[in-house]
Amino acid sequence: MTVGDTATVTGGVNLNGKSVSFTLYSDSGCSSAVSGVTGSGTISGGTASYSTSWTPRRPARTNWKASYAGDTTTKV
Repeated sequence: MTVGDTATVTGGVNLNGKSVSFTLYSDSGCSSAVSGVTGSGTISGGTASYSTSWTPRRPARTNWKASYAGDTTTKV
């Protein structure tokens, strides 16, 4: 199964080519990262995307966290 996320980055200057980090979590508080499901996407036109192949062991609700090093806050 392919899983992924897209982040929209606004309010910055010259963001194209910079990276957004993506991590998949198995809990709503984003404190338990899913092993091996993390990576980065390059910002282009204000968005960055990441996708990978992953098969959950059992049905579960998951949450993505995207972060950019230039941010003062991280949104889920």
